[in-house]
Amino acid sequence: MFASRFKVCRQIPENVRQTKKLTLKQKLLIPELGREKRNEKQSDFSVQLQTIKKSSLFHGNLPIKKMRRAKTHTYIDKKNGLLFNIEKRLDVILVRLDSRSTMFRARQPTSHKNTCVNYRKVNIPGSKVSNGDPTSIQENPLHRFESDMRQNFRTNRIRRMKPNHSEVNHKTPKAAVPYEPQQIQFPHEVDLDLLD
Repeated sequence: MFASRFKVCRQIPENVRQTKKLTLKQKLLIPELGREKRNEKQSDFSVQLQTIKKSSLFHGNLPIKKMRRAKTHTYIDKKNGLLFNIEKRLDVILVRLDSRSTMFRARQPTSHKNTCVNYRKVNIPGSKVSNGDPTSIQENPLHRFESDMRQNFRTNRIRRMKPNHSEVNHKTPKAAVPYEPQQIQFPHEVDLDLLD
């Protein structure tokens, strides 16, 4: 199963999964792939496809069709509209608030109805959270939530910046996103102009 995860890294020639450490053989293979790609000129379409794939992996391996469907047709800022729309998903918010380490682990309590938004149980991980909606985790998995949070703070495997658009109370696991994010920081290079 690890080989299938690394297959994506072979297509992109860099390690895009921040939670997984590569083996020595895989670390040696990535620069070799980069040299092969530099010799041949990439088309604009392949660069755009790689950019969409990187941002898809960053947001929990969302399908590319969903990424494109999530575009908001605003006249102000189309490329940021897509990312801000994805950043308002419930599973993405749980990861940004350090309650879960990966998107897949954030989707599990939501699908088991252990997450509340506006004091109502929610079982759809991709549901949109509006500005100011309080998000909380129910009492049953609270000890798991606290141990996950302690582990995330102790092992700093994930290099992510703390979002400045959220308020978190770690004593009672409640959070709120009072306003939209102004900027999204990726752990790897992503050209936002190619997401149009």
